[in-house]
Amino acid sequence: MRYLHYFLITWLAAALPASALAAAAKPPGRPVEAGGQVIGTIDSTGLFRHTGKYPPLSVAWKADERLQRVLGVYPHDALAGRVVVATAGGLVLSEDAGGAWTPLPKTGPDDLGTVRHVAFAPDSVDTFYVATDRKGVFITEDAGKTFRLIGSKAAGLASDETAGVCIYPGDRRLRSLLVWHGEAAAGLSTSADAGRTWRVFGTEFFVHQALVASPGDQELFFIASHKSTKDVRNVFYALAPDEHWVEVMRDVVPTDAAVSLLPHGGVKSERVFRGANPYVSTADAGLFRLTMGDGDRVGPAQPNSLASVGLAWGPTADSQILFAYDARRLGMVASADDFETIAPQPGLPAGPFIREGARVRASSNGAAFYAVANDALYLGRRALGGPGLAQAAVTPPVFAFEHEKFDAAMRAVRTAIYTFPQERHAGEAARQLVKFAHDAEAASTATEFTVTAQVAPADFKPASITADLSRFGGSPVTPMFDDGKHGDGAAGDGRFGAVFRMEPDRVNRQHWEDWRRLWPGLLGVTVTAVGADGALAGLVAPIYVFDRPGNFSYKAGGDTFVLKAGPWEKWLGGVYSPHDADGYYALAFWIKTDGPGVGELLLQTQDTPEYSPLTLTPKVPLVKEGFVANGTIGPEWRRVVVPLKRLLRDSPTFQRRRLGSIIFSGDGQEAATLTLSVIRFYLTAEDAKAEEGAVPK
Repeated sequence: MRYLHYFLITWLAAALPASALAAAAKPPGRPVEAGGQVIGTIDSTGLFRHTGKYPPLSVAWKADERLQRVLGVYPHDALAGRVVVATAGGLVLSEDAGGAWTPLPKTGPDDLGTVRHVAFAPDSVDTFYVATDRKGVFITEDAGKTFRLIGSKAAGLASDETAGVCIYPGDRRLRSLLVWHGEAAAGLSTSADAGRTWRVFGTEFFVHQALVASPGDQELFFIASHKSTKDVRNVFYALAPDEHWVEVMRDVVPTDAAVSLLPHGGVKSERVFRGANPYVSTADAGLFRLTMGDGDRVGPAQPNSLASVGLAWGPTADSQILFAYDARRLGMVASADDFETIAPQPGLPAGPFIREGARVRASSNGAAFYAVANDALYLGRRALGGPGLAQAAVTPPVFAFEHEKFDAAMRAVRTAIYTFPQERHAGEAARQLVKFAHDAEAASTATEFTVTAQVAPADFKPASITADLSRFGGSPVTPMFDDGKHGDGAAGDGRFGAVFRMEPDRVNRQHWEDWRRLWPGLLGVTVTAVGADGALAGLVAPIYVFDRPGNFSYKAGGDTFVLKAGPWEKWLGGVYSPHDADGYYALAFWIKTDGPGVGELLLQTQDTPEYSPLTLTPKVPLVKEGFVANGTIGPEWRRVVVPLKRLLRDSPTFQRRRLGSIIFSGDGQEAATLTLSVIRFYLTAEDAKAEEGAVPK
């Protein structure tokens, strides 16, 4: 019902005089204040930009002697306090950024093997995957309480010895996995069904690391070696795991890779990951920014030997910190200007005796840093300025909605509102309006969200604490309270909160000049605290925003084919309009003819890969195999439902995420006119059945 209320207000606003609307508009470049300080401006595009003066990054490091024989550290992508550490004895978990550690049961070498890598599921905060040295890949769906084997050589992995795992973001369902094996086995093991079945691609390479971006990005980079030159690692680019891999860097020694949090300007043809730059650190040549074709050296000549690279949000969601581990000389180095200048963050071990595999990682909001060097763990805490912000979070941390269904419901709501005064039966019109509003609700997980921030010490009294909700349709200076009434816990406990509702249509807006991180993916809510002395502190509260896949129409309208007697063929779509059909159950349409000469109707599809050869599926006889309702094509509309499993069963190389053309053909005895409805793709058999009665008018 809140959508109904929202659009009624919008409808009334449309009737206001233009002068009244102009008076309410914010002038471009207007400064925005909080706590008596300017923290940002509204620019000429209407976008809010954080322009306040925040203190520079300063990280204080301390060795954590509670954990021994540490192999790797893996902060959660959305929960700022959660971090998993792999040790030689098993996994340990912290929910408060390393304040306390809890050993996870049955995660030792005898149970899982030695854990080599951890990857978190973006759409389910308690789900993560672990790659192990000799027992394959496991999943936990309860934050580490229990684990289940989902990938092994017996099930199709290239090897039980794995070096890493990640969720492939090109799959909107987030069910596709990539597993690499290092020197243990050639190829990249992939699963499109959450680990039930596996295939192996790229068997001419030994893959050491895969670099992926936010959900929605299909592109990948790999640190890999040719089988013929196993000791030489290069960087490769691909538009999909099963596409051609293009070498973009060679003659360097890659050590690590990371993806920018913010889109970057530059030549459009060089942008990857929707404008966000990938970075690769090397042991011999410093830091590189990657494009589709090569790697560009960035930063000063020194340091030239880097053990790892990473990115974290700065004090606002408009900024980011690029950091690296110079394990030979300086320890951690960080930069707020894309490595144009760097600032050492002393406290980590550095020297010639740091073993290979040293890493620095950051929490999802950059408030905490973690380092592993010579089997020891180091904790780093970022100084957040005078106001003393200690932590920030959005609860729940995931928001998902079905874009197509939501937009359709919103169109229905708008139409119902604007035609309401002309309706003859107000009661029936009102019921329809309520139904459309409920449809909009059902298309999303839109509920109340809470953004919270903790100050330290708890009795600290800032001049103001505000949250920037401009990305979600709210104010850039939404006040936060410590009164026990705004999702903030108990009054006076130093925890501030603000409650807001997510409006999918507002999140959906993306201005072409917007410099912030794109959705779907991990977005940030900036919390700004102003001290009594005017000093600023900022911290980002992460939230994942997803556009869930839903049923979709292949074409905007139906088609009419005028057929001559004899063989015929009609193509729909093409290489410039690929559709993501991965994971869908079936395509369906309605069909009729004005004459008896159609006979058998054959159906096939063709994909649209960028570099790989096209795949044209074999023809499926729809009448013979019983996919046409009533068994014939006649003058009345007939429903046709073709499972994609049947359509693609003899085409294992078909790229389901890049479905291009749908081809109809036949061999009629007489001339005829064949009419098709819109072709629909359905996720499930239940979805297809639910619309089977929607006969075209």
